[in-house]
Amino acid sequence: MKSLPIYCAAAQSGAQSTGGAGNLARLVNRLYPLPKMARRTKKVGISGKYGTRYGASLRKLVKKFEAQSKAKYTCPFCGKDSVKRQAGGIWSCRSCKKTMAGGCWQLTTAAAATVRRYLSPPLPPPVFSSGYLRKMVLLLKLILATSAASISRNLALRGPGEQINRSLAGNGGLCDDQVAQLFGHLKGLGDAELFYWLFEARVNPDKSHMLIFFQGGPGASSMYSVTSGNGGPCILNDAGTDTTINTYSYNSFANVMYIDQPALVGFSEGTPPTNSSDAAKSTLVALEKFFSDNPKYNTEVFLVGQSYAGHYIPALAQEMHAQKSKINLKGVAIGNGLVVPEDQYPFMPQMAYDSETAPSVISKELYQKMQSQVQGCVAQIKNCHNKPWDPAVCKQARDDCLTDFVTPLVQMGIDTYDLRLTCPKPPAACRTYKKYEKYFNSKKVQDYLQVEATWIFLNKGVAS
Repeated sequence: MKSLPIYCAAAQSGAQSTGGAGNLARLVNRLYPLPKMARRTKKVGISGKYGTRYGASLRKLVKKFEAQSKAKYTCPFCGKDSVKRQAGGIWSCRSCKKTMAGGCWQLTTAAAATVRRYLSPPLPPPVFSSGYLRKMVLLLKLILATSAASISRNLALRGPGEQINRSLAGNGGLCDDQVAQLFGHLKGLGDAELFYWLFEARVNPDKSHMLIFFQGGPGASSMYSVTSGNGGPCILNDAGTDTTINTYSYNSFANVMYIDQPALVGFSEGTPPTNSSDAAKSTLVALEKFFSDNPKYNTEVFLVGQSYAGHYIPALAQEMHAQKSKINLKGVAIGNGLVVPEDQYPFMPQMAYDSETAPSVISKELYQKMQSQVQGCVAQIKNCHNKPWDPAVCKQARDDCLTDFVTPLVQMGIDTYDLRLTCPKPPAACRTYKKYEKYFNSKKVQDYLQVEATWIFLNKGVAS
């Protein structure tokens, strides 16, 4: 019998998961209910504290079965029969050093890395209650179906630094269910694990350009732009519960990856860097890994973003050039970018008072006051450049410049992104992100993306 990889993805009893592994977990929980299992670590998968229903006697039996049958388990990553169970029910491959999830290994004959392990030899019936054979047949049927589904879904539970890929073209994917999607975490520098969500192009994805989208902030999550209608594949409704297709999305004609970076932004994990250069180095490591594993997307790559991405994108492009990256970078695109703040902030008073394209939104007196504060703002920004090792200096410069030039407009109810518009007070910049936080913190979305985190649009700690 051909060796087929099986992925063990049980969560707490009754929990929902996405894809074939989730179906396997749910059937296992239904056939053989377990006590609730404690999540030890998100990075390795799910381990648990088991009650006495199966207990030590089953573990001893499994070990005895392994010793007698000389069972070998096939690694789903490298294909070699070199998978061994480590302490705590975690599995690792001695050949490629990959780590796999544990947690339901008792129910799947020591994680059941191949279907043939169920058949030769099976565990003795006395271990289970009556109806053992019927239940094992049902379980085996689902395992076979899960393996077949994994051909199209490319399903794997993440170990440290591993990506989780889902290919869900036309099969119930969130946001845009008519295209293939990939998402997961990519290992950066240190403990950084950067989350991404990729949507393939709606037309001819194999030959389309590749866009990598960066939100600004600093500290803002790119997942916002997935659902905000600003080029993303879908638009979130006012209730924050569902989305509709955005017909003007970037992925109408390009493959688009939305990435949360640096570490600790959005669904990304790890220790955030203290400057844009270090952020670029970590992001490049993650992207190199992605394109190495998914070379078909390395067509013509463009870095795209807005706001503080005016810092992120040039730094990353420069790092790609310096490292002679194999990523086929063809260009960058920055909208409303904060690129050189000491050159940009001095013009904000004039733009608000006499932009020549929008009505004057401030009085002459406020204009003159703002003008008198320009030199102080610029001096603080330059001081930040001279002391990049001291985040407090840069935070003070940012806060003071925003207070001098942006806060007065917000307090007047002026839309700082379009001075022709007004907005309710007090939401900063006329925008509230509560519905997005509701959506990305919902069980439906987090189960689908296989994440467990409190998502916020802007992590101000990243900028501090």
